[in-house]
Amino acid sequence: MDLPGSTGEGSTPGPPDGLWLALVLDGRGGARELGWAGVRAWRPGQGALWIHLDPRHPSAVEWLDEQSGLTAEQRSALLQTAERPRLRALEGNGFIASLRGLAPSLDEDSSALAMVRMWIEPERSVSLSQQVLPGVQRAAEAYRAGQGPRDLPALILWLASRLSTSLHEEALDMEDSMAELENLALGDRQGLAEALRVLQRRITRLRQHVAPMKIFVARLLAVSDTWLVKDYAAGWTHLSDETQDTDDVLQALQERVGAVRDSIQERLARRTNQVLYVLTILSAIMLPLTFLTGLMGINVGIQGASYRWMESTRAFFLTFAALAVLAWLEWQLIKRQHLL
Repeated sequence: MDLPGSTGEGSTPGPPDGLWLALVLDGRGGARELGWAGVRAWRPGQGALWIHLDPRHPSAVEWLDEQSGLTAEQRSALLQTAERPRLRALEGNGFIASLRGLAPSLDEDSSALAMVRMWIEPERSVSLSQQVLPGVQRAAEAYRAGQGPRDLPALILWLASRLSTSLHEEALDMEDSMAELENLALGDRQGLAEALRVLQRRITRLRQHVAPMKIFVARLLAVSDTWLVKDYAAGWTHLSDETQDTDDVLQALQERVGAVRDSIQERLARRTNQVLYVLTILSAIMLPLTFLTGLMGINVGIQGASYRWMESTRAFFLTFAALAVLAWLEWQLIKRQHLL
């Protein structure tokens, strides 16, 4: 779900006339669609107007510069590239809203998240986008069905609510995935580490969408006495709580991912230590035997041995028995020292 207006880098072919959408709200949940002629003929008092433009198109640029009625300061603020989410009141009883990352696609890199900018005044909203935004399409469908928001403040809340709900539902879906991975961790399944990395990446990217949403809602609540918020303060408060809940869920998921990863690392370290421990014990047993055979240069049971008395078969078995007894004594010593 998206708020309208993006000037992100991921551009797509725009509308042939530069006008994504123009609606005049009837105040009852419906709206009348306009073309450029209707936009140019619109006047305050004829119903709240929502204009959604492609800023690359010459017709949109011309309308913004010459026919929108926006001051140079307002146009500059609307077109300015902002690095961080913001909400700023400007002269003329209007607001410039900027918000990064309005399309919660977990496959998108955070550096490519679109920056959305909107000019909002009591009877008109102008938004810019270089790509088709699902939130705009769903809002248009709601108006065609007569079930859209009745005014512009309600429209902004409606769009933000749809985005917040989609983020929250995505976080809850991740909780189900996390519970499944925790169950798999109990059984020591293969491939669990990779599944955790994938889930961690999804959590991180979703938080990159939730963070600007929290900032945006917090700044709206900071101007709760203005026309943009005061009639819908309860809705924005609910939205703030929902966004905070989503962030809490994601933070808890990150902690759970860390706990499972630590459990895997601990189990791997324990196995490695066990293997090293066994090898150490075997080395401790074999070292004296190897030392004796190497020191004496023993060749037992063959002609031309190191020592004349070791050439017989009996000498071979006696030597073998002596070394076996020595190994057994070492084993008993290790057990008595509680090394095993």
